[in-house]
This record gives sequence, structure tokens and C-alpha cells, in this order.
Amino acid sequence: MSHAAEMQPLPYPIEPNLPVVVILNQQEMQVDVPDSSAVGSQFGLLGALISAAADSAATKNAEARIAAIRNLMVDYHFNQKFEQAIRTSLATPGISNNPQITIARSTGEIANSIAKPRPAEVLTNLQITPRYSISNNFETVSLTMTVQYLSSILKPNGKVKQNIVFSRIYKFNIPMDPIKGSLATEDSNRWAALGSEQLIVLADQSIKQVTDMLAFDFSTEGRALSVQSNKGMNVTFKGKTYSGRVLRQTDDFIWVQSGKNWLQVINGYQPITGIPADVNTKSEKVENGNSPATAVPTTEGNDGK
Repeated sequence: MSHAAEMQPLPYPIEPNLPVVVILNQQEMQVDVPDSSAVGSQFGLLGALISAAADSAATKNAEARIAAIRNLMVDYHFNQKFEQAIRTSLATPGISNNPQITIARSTGEIANSIAKPRPAEVLTNLQITPRYSISNNFETVSLTMTVQYLSSILKPNGKVKQNIVFSRIYKFNIPMDPIKGSLATEDSNRWAALGSEQLIVLADQSIKQVTDMLAFDFSTEGRALSVQSNKGMNVTFKGKTYSGRVLRQTDDFIWVQSGKNWLQVINGYQPITGIPADVNTKSEKVENGNSPATAVPTTEGNDGK
């Protein structure tokens, strides 16, 4: 795929009957394990082998640590919840009056959901891919939603060429306050100690926030702000400083727009306190899937509007 040097504003709405492909191929929360292969390859074959072994060990450790969190969310239907929310956000004045939404759950379905253009025809579609994950150090849970508007043409050789017309990342981050001496294993236990109910509240909140970000970004207000410079802007929220323009702020969360053109992103942050958790013990409340009410800030009344 290719894209122009400058990303041009999209029409309002983007298209009345906008074709949309929502890619929902994630079955459970993932762990963002950094890939060190590029660094290792700089030191030849031995370096590549060492990096591969390190990545394998990191992945194995991460999978072991996230197991308890996944078990607590085994009955949570992320894909279904996301689909419901994104359908509402797409059917807004700035995006489409009548979006034509296709859900793709595999590589094959993704390919089949995109129409092949005829000669001299230009086809377009909006592709949306969410990723729900936790950082490798188990300090932050994030929902990253990548949105791309693509155009396709048929080349003389019969192959389809796709161009990226628009691309943006919307990300909602839930960092847990650090505790001195609490490393990845301890922090994974702190997340599990929140219990099933609180973890689901946070997942629902993440879905709502990124889909609200999309609708806002293509609103009249959002479009106007996206072309204004945010250089040199920053905000301090709950003791942490973030670079960019504040788009929305409540007692619990904040949205910050940073970068420009192809590199522009909208990040949301909702820090939580969490609770200390002994790696060898679990309280009765944790075993029952519950947790202290103070572990996660309430989101009641903060619907992002």
C-alpha cells in the first residue's frame, strides 16, 4: 500500500453509503511483547538467535502472567460489545448516513469482504481494527483502534492497487499506579485482584471511549481541531504530563490529540489505583471475582459526551 505525502481532509460525511470492514479476529486479551529481532539481527546470526530466544522466553512469561486475567474475562464477549458500539459511532453525520458494515473474523473473510474494482473504477472502504491488550510489564491495559480509509484501482496487469487515503489511531489507556518493587508478576496479580466485574467495567469503558473518539474526530468540531497545530501543548492529569491538545476531560479520564497529518493520534488515559496483591495469596473477595469499590474510579455519569 502507498499514501500521499500529505493526508487530505475527507468529505462530510465521508460517504452516504460508506463500505466499512470491521476486523474482529481477536479471541482474548493480548500481551504487547516487544520484538527485539531487528536489534538482534544487527549482530549477525548469533545476535538473531539470542533475540529469538529472548522473545520466546518473554512471550512464554507473558502468557503465564496473563492467564489469571483471561480466566476472569472468559465470559466477556469483546467482539460483540465492540461491534455494537462501532455501529453506533459509524452512523453519525460526519461519517455516514447509512454505513454498509461487514464483520470480518479471519484473513479469508477480510479478503472476501473487499470488492474488486472493474477497469477505470475506483472503490473505497473504511477498515477498522481494534486490539485489546496489556503491556509486557503489566502496567497498562489499552484498546488500540486503527482506522484506515482505502481506495482501490485495477492495474493493467490485473492486480489491485490500494492507496491509504486516511489513517489514524485511537487509543484508550488504563495505567495502574506503580508500586515500588512491584514487577510484572506482581502487577499481573494486581490486575487479577480487581476481579471479573471491575475488569469488565474497564473493557466496556475502553470500547466506549475509542468509538466515541472516532465519532468526535469526524464531527464538525473534531475536523476543525484536527487541522490545527498542537505543537508545544501539554497537560498534566493526575500527576502525569501528556503532550498534545486536550479534547475531552472529566474527573476520571482525558483525551489528548498529538502529532499532525499521518502521525496524528488521539490517546485517552484513565489512571487507576489498583490494589497491592501478594503473588502467593488471594483474598476471598478476589476468588469470588469481586474487589474493593475503590480499585477503579467510577465512570457513572461520564459518558464521554
